[in-house]
Amino acid sequence: MARKTEDHGTQEKRLLEGLYLFYQKGQLTDVTLDVEGQKFACNRNVLAASSPFFRAMFTSDVRESTDHIIPIHGISKNAMEILLEYMYSGKVNLTNENVQNVFSAANFLEMLEVMDMCIDHISQAVGLTNCLDVFFFSSYNYCEKLKLNSGKFILKKFPEIAESKEFLSKVDIEDLIWFLSSDDIYVDREEYVFEYILKWIDFDAENRSRHFPRLFRCLRLPLINDEYFEEKISVHNFVVENSFCRGLLTSFKLFKIQQAHNLDVDSDSPFANPTPRLGMFNRKLIVYSGGAYAANERSFTAFDPVTKKNYYGIKPHPSFDFKFRIDFYCLVTTENNHVYFIGGIFYENYHFSETGQAEKDFLLYDEKESKWLPMKPMGVGRCHFASCNYGDEVYVCGGKSCYPVGDPMDTVEVYDPEIHYWTVMEPMPMALYQHSMCCHNKALYVFGGKDVVDEHVDSVFRFDIPTNSWSVVRTNMLKPRSEHLSLTVGDKIYILGGGSKHSNAVEVEIYDPATNRWSYGTDFVEERKIFAGCVYEGQIYITGGVRQFSRPSKPTRTVETKDFYRYNVHRKEWEKLVRFVQYASSQCCTVAMLNIKFLHESDFVSVGEGVVPSED
Repeated sequence: MARKTEDHGTQEKRLLEGLYLFYQKGQLTDVTLDVEGQKFACNRNVLAASSPFFRAMFTSDVRESTDHIIPIHGISKNAMEILLEYMYSGKVNLTNENVQNVFSAANFLEMLEVMDMCIDHISQAVGLTNCLDVFFFSSYNYCEKLKLNSGKFILKKFPEIAESKEFLSKVDIEDLIWFLSSDDIYVDREEYVFEYILKWIDFDAENRSRHFPRLFRCLRLPLINDEYFEEKISVHNFVVENSFCRGLLTSFKLFKIQQAHNLDVDSDSPFANPTPRLGMFNRKLIVYSGGAYAANERSFTAFDPVTKKNYYGIKPHPSFDFKFRIDFYCLVTTENNHVYFIGGIFYENYHFSETGQAEKDFLLYDEKESKWLPMKPMGVGRCHFASCNYGDEVYVCGGKSCYPVGDPMDTVEVYDPEIHYWTVMEPMPMALYQHSMCCHNKALYVFGGKDVVDEHVDSVFRFDIPTNSWSVVRTNMLKPRSEHLSLTVGDKIYILGGGSKHSNAVEVEIYDPATNRWSYGTDFVEERKIFAGCVYEGQIYITGGVRQFSRPSKPTRTVETKDFYRYNVHRKEWEKLVRFVQYASSQCCTVAMLNIKFLHESDFVSVGEGVVPSED
């Protein structure tokens, strides 16, 4: 009779748990580690199996005393405790506070798998405040993977980071050459590279001037403006006084002559690199989103109002299939240029049943990977809510968790990207949905919307961010409205779009928080319900909207448009820029700085229009 064999995984788990229990109780141990005066009773076989450092130590150590105490230097006792926990349990508790010490200790003990865990943890936490610390830490520990990861972040934020005193004082010549030679550096003009070389040298001119020829080779001269080249570079003392640099300039001028006459040129010459830097593909674009090909996907499309070009990172569903259509969501771009997709409700969930559940999703767009990354979701699902950013934080308020049947909410949440967490703030003075919110100075303003009995309101509320407190502003909108926009331009707030109980709103209302007064702008050119708008270079841009067409003896037809208008806030003038934005959504849009290298450009270029005269 054959005996039933036990699963190997069960035995391995039992063995690991047993050893861990003995370790916790200090039983059946045969060696003690002394780390900064703290004693750790352990098992030689576990240490040797987990660390090549201990394996080499114990295989060469012929002593078998069970009370053998081994002093360990160069490791903190906290890091040693974490590594021993990992050896016995397979779990490692990494935090932003301990990860560098754990990495150094794992490096010392040659525990490569823990080092990789630390690298992944640190890489995910790299930001503006710590990227230089991580870069220098990785250099000190000869960790090329971590150095590359932090270096890529610095390249993306180079103009912002490289101006800091810490960067100027600590980055050595070899690392600087690596940065300035990279295709991936985010500079929008090559002239900046030359200016930065001079700034880095001037920080310690006595010791750094001799490095100018090496740094000069990093310049991509074909990308530099001819006038700038003649007035700033060719006559600079560092260039004129160095024979190598003078020779490069002579060769470059010959190269340009040959190029102008279509003669053969040496494309491998150090000055002949015409490859644009990655940052030179950055464009300020208007971003749209919505449903895609699956319930967990969202589209990502963009439009350039300057070139009229259309782009996509993730295509919307081409058949207008309602299956994955999502409505009443928000798009928000933060100060650090992060684009978030927030909440909403799927068309099927509210259109074919009495009520449906809104989504809690909070997604961050990764432009290099062309995908939405799931972040910490909101505390409650929301649709028909309002959202805006204050710096890098994202605020959401009100809306409905169930729609169409369901009560509006007064709850407010704020997302902190530093800790990846939502915090519940003071509730609004009134439960609202289909309202709007914008940021002005250090305050959030909420305008209009609908209340618990579905009545349009004209109220204005103010949330003071430093004190986390709401107040009712002693003013009212000129007309009640819902599903509208509130956009901050300069020191004024513009209210437009949406509608009231009986009609769509064409009026532009302008609120001045400093004087608490209202004025009118120029009405929109036709009656339509506008949902999608944004501020781009100090002007207001509107995408499409919804129009109602009455037909004799037929039901009224609803038509969604995707044309594109600009409102000049100085001239109070509407201008129709294009007839059709290919991948637009008339529901929502935002503005972000995006790199078109990571987007697909459409062959379709939107056709321009002309100025719509004002009535003034």
